[in-house]
Amino acid sequence: MSKTKHLWILAVAAVATYSALSLLVPYQLDDISYIDWLSTDDNSYLGFIIDHWVNQNGRLGNLICPLLLCVLPKWLFALLTGLCAAALLLFSYKFGTEQAGPDWKTLTLFWLVFALALPWHDNIMVADFALNYLLSGFLTILFLLLLFRKIPAGIVGLFLAFAAGWSHEGVSV
Repeated sequence: MSKTKHLWILAVAAVATYSALSLLVPYQLDDISYIDWLSTDDNSYLGFIIDHWVNQNGRLGNLICPLLLCVLPKWLFALLTGLCAAALLLFSYKFGTEQAGPDWKTLTLFWLVFALALPWHDNIMVADFALNYLLSGFLTILFLLLLFRKIPAGIVGLFLAFAAGWSHEGVSV
């Protein structure tokens, strides 16, 4: 079997694994309060954004989480989380091993370190946490790939840099 085929198998396995994890984790913590906030007649989404920005923080993940939780079915949100986690894994691998080229054994080892080193034990598959950490990490790595490849990113690069920093300032730094 070719190296590329092995990499695709690992990519699909990563998407399936993280999607299943996200699907199995019930809404909890901030997710419940976000859904509750938007389910009352007195509150609007704009009111939520202003209140959250003023009283807590203005992170992009926190601001879009309620909308995504109320609009997307759980399975679709889980699939997007799985795609984001797998893309973060694969782009991080590519960023870290650019000169070596694709190697499924190294990617498998990288996935093991990725699974153990990141704060998975600390609710990372909870919707709000996934948006704050996986999405911001994915956007940051994607921006860095564009930046270090010296591809003229223009408005796309500017948008990625802005969205990465807005998603979570600590992760993007």
